Amino acid sequence: VVSTQSTWGVSDILSTEHHAPFTRLDQATPENSVEYVKAFAAESTPEKMADRMIKMLEGLKGINCCNLVDLYEHNVQSGSRAFRDGADTETVVCALFHDVGEVMSPVCHGEDCGKSAAALHFRPELLDIAAS
Repeated sequence: VVSTQSTWGVSDILSTEHHAPFTRLDQATPENSVEYVKAFAAESTPEKMADRMIKMLEGLKGINCCNLVDLYEHNVQSGSRAFRDGADTETVVCALFHDVGEVMSPVCHGEDCGKSAAALHFRPELLDIAAS
């Protein structure tokens, strides 16, 4: 244990018992990764993922790249239009969040980043929405 009390009063933040016992993935084994996998799973619940996505969407407020509306409004408009058009829930969600990563990697708008991230969550025919 390096320290059990940080200068900010958060105890156990530096305790090695709260960190994976390896520093490189080639040192990871099924045995020494149990707690790491549990901790990761606890942070990867659908509820927490949805909360993170909403925060990412809200983070687009005020980002206006020479358009009439900011990126937040653009995404809300896209999701709203899909909803009003009678699209299924998955399509509406895909339209609503289609640009949340754009400012993280604007060079990668579409083909690579949008499709690879969306492929984890959406059916194949919606990948073009995520990439646009």
